[in-house]
This record gives sequence, C-alpha cells and structure tokens, in this order.
Amino acid sequence: MFPSICGVRFSIPALIAGKRRYRRAGALAYFHRTPERIRLYNVPTARCLIRKVFHFESPRARYKADAAIVWCFDHRFDVVLHKLTKRIGVEFFDPILVAGGAKCLAGNDLERDRQFVLEQVRKSIQLHGTHTVLLMLHSDCGAYGGLAAFDNDTAREAENHRQDLHRAVDFLQAQIPELTIRGFFVDFEGVWEADYSKDSAISA
Repeated sequence: MFPSICGVRFSIPALIAGKRRYRRAGALAYFHRTPERIRLYNVPTARCLIRKVFHFESPRARYKADAAIVWCFDHRFDVVLHKLTKRIGVEFFDPILVAGGAKCLAGNDLERDRQFVLEQVRKSIQLHGTHTVLLMLHSDCGAYGGLAAFDNDTAREAENHRQDLHRAVDFLQAQIPELTIRGFFVDFEGVWEADYSKDSAISA
C-alpha cells in the first residue's frame, strides 16, 4: 500500500527522486522535494504544502512509561502536574488528556467515552509497558460545570471529586486488576491524594 498526501497516492522512491509525473483520474501530479518541503502541483482536488518549521532533534530511543496519567487538558494546572510527577518519581509518562480527566471513568459521561479512555490505558500498557495509572481531577473543571456547579463551595466540590475518584479507581481496577492506580485531586492550593484505606476523606 502506497502512502498518500492530499488523497494522491505515490511511491517513496518517486518522491525522493525529485520531479516525477503520475497519471491519476486523467490529471498529472508533479512531485518535487527539497530538504524543507514537499510540494504537489496540479492536483485536481487539492494543493498542499508540507514545510519544515524549525529543526529540532527529538530523542529516538523508546521509553518505558513510569505511569499513564488520565488528566484534563486545562492549562492552568500544567505546572503543578509536572511538580507532582517529579515528587512521586514519575519521569516518563503517557498523558491521556480528555475534558474532565478521570471523570468519564467514574461513569458520569457516555459509555463510549469511558471505553475510549480505557482503550488508551491498554495501549499505554501495550506500547510502553505501563504498570501504574494516575487518575486525576481538578477544581473548577468546566466538564463539571465549574466550581459554580457546587455553589462555589470548595468542600462540596472536593467531596464530589473524592467519590468520583473512588468510582473511577474501582472501575479501572476491575477492568485491569494488575495495575497500580492512584487518584489525585488538584485545587488552587495544592494536590490531594485519595486515601483508599479511609473512605471518608482526601488526604494531603
């Protein structure tokens, strides 16, 4: 199977060779490659450009993930997430970013959303040897309706998220028993870990 760009199939040798002509659906497509760009000319339905933005050498070595992290994509908490991973010794992790983070695993969202996240966890295990999953929720999360959904009562919000973390952990543990799972709640004053030995509180 040949790869395609903009719906036009081509062979790798043809692309590397420079300008070649191929006939598809009665039209000629011209390919030209330079170190910075690949152009397609005279394509009937589209014209696209792949342009190198800047040079950067990323590490090529594959890694074993210390954890997969089911987390929300709210940018306000990016810094504290990295502080948490450093503190608990997680260097390499697979981020699974969905609105609401672990909320969907608690059964509050559509079942297809929960199954999607579950499949991402399984892929992290398969591809990067993950044995630990961090399930995370945060304060003022838009997927919950924000803090306003709890009448701006931070204690009420924290209790709701504690219960959701427990439900999410129970679900994931039942699906993949061999995993080590930890649950965290992040607010604007710090990070709290759900204590599963005590079903009544989130412990600092």
